[in-house]
Amino acid sequence: MRDHVRFSEVGAAGGRSIDLAAIRPGDVDVFDIAHGLSRKVRISGRTRAFYSVADHSIRVASHLPAPLRLAGLLYDASRAYIDGLSEPFASRGCGGGEIRERVCSAIAERFGLPAVLPAAVYFADRVIYATALRDIAIQTPSSLEGYAAEGVVPLEETIHPLTGGEAQVIFLQLFERYAGRTSTGGIYEPGRMQRSG
Repeated sequence: MRDHVRFSEVGAAGGRSIDLAAIRPGDVDVFDIAHGLSRKVRISGRTRAFYSVADHSIRVASHLPAPLRLAGLLYDASRAYIDGLSEPFASRGCGGGEIRERVCSAIAERFGLPAVLPAAVYFADRVIYATALRDIAIQTPSSLEGYAAEGVVPLEETIHPLTGGEAQVIFLQLFERYAGRTSTGGIYEPGRMQRSG
């Protein structure tokens, strides 16, 4: 039996466990990220269809210039590790909480991302979020008016959410492309994101 419980410990791929209070870049695994984010919901789950963080991240990346796509795909990667930890071990955003900051730093170092992501990544996130609010939120919140006042306009195209399994596969394929790795085939094309039905 353990002497104490580590509230900052999470399960990872292959049965590993990671103590987020002492996370290292080598602990970060893109498969953990894709798996976790494809099962976490955006808009607090208040949607007419399942809409995952991975799906959202795929869309953010696809609306950025090529040099920023990896950052766009991984900008919310910390949620694969942090979400689910009880307070005070985690807080929203990479600007708060000691553990969240460590996780964000490990992810950035692991994948060669800047410690502070470019503003364009966060703007793309807001555009995709506003589009999702319009297209799949149970009730379109008045915050859309606030977004418009700040120059954030939803996309013309309609979001048709991916399943969790689709989002996980596509996330990994795009990671291979954006990280400069050779794919084993079947790379998903961001321009063909719409699904029928």
